[in-house]
Amino acid sequence: MKLINLENERQLKGWTQEEAAKKVGVARSTYSNWENGKREPDFEASQKLADIFEVSVDYLFGKSQFRNADELAQKYIDLDKKFKGSKGAVEHSENEDTSVGRAFFGGADKYTEEEIEVARAAAGAAIEAMRKARKNKQEGK
Repeated sequence: MKLINLENERQLKGWTQEEAAKKVGVARSTYSNWENGKREPDFEASQKLADIFEVSVDYLFGKSQFRNADELAQKYIDLDKKFKGSKGAVEHSENEDTSVGRAFFGGADKYTEEEIEVARAAAGAAIEAMRKARKNKQEGK
C-alpha cells in the first residue's frame, strides 16, 4: 500500500528525499521506494515517518483525512461550537433528546443509540488525547 501523503509532507517541510531519509535512518533509495509505492516501510519505520512529519500513520497511508489527533479533535470542537453556539453538541445531546445528537452526526435516521454513544466516546477520547499531548508539549515532555 502506497504512502499517499508521504511526498506531500516531505515537500511541506522543504526537505529533499535525502534529508528525509537521513532523519528516518534509511538510504535515499529506500525512502524513494516508499514514496513511489514500490516498497512499504515496516511498522517501526512507518511510526518513525509519522513522528518526524508530526502526522498519524493512518494519514500517511491515506486512511485518514486528518493529519493527526489534534486536527481531528479541533475539527470536532469546531463542529461542536457551530452546532449549538456556546452549548456544544456533546453536552446538548447528553442532556436532551438524542435525535439532536443524531442530527449532528449525520441524520436522525442514520445511527442507532449505540452508534451515537460510540461516536461520542471516540470524540471525547480524541479531545482528551489532544489535551494530554498539549500539556506534555507545554511541560517539555
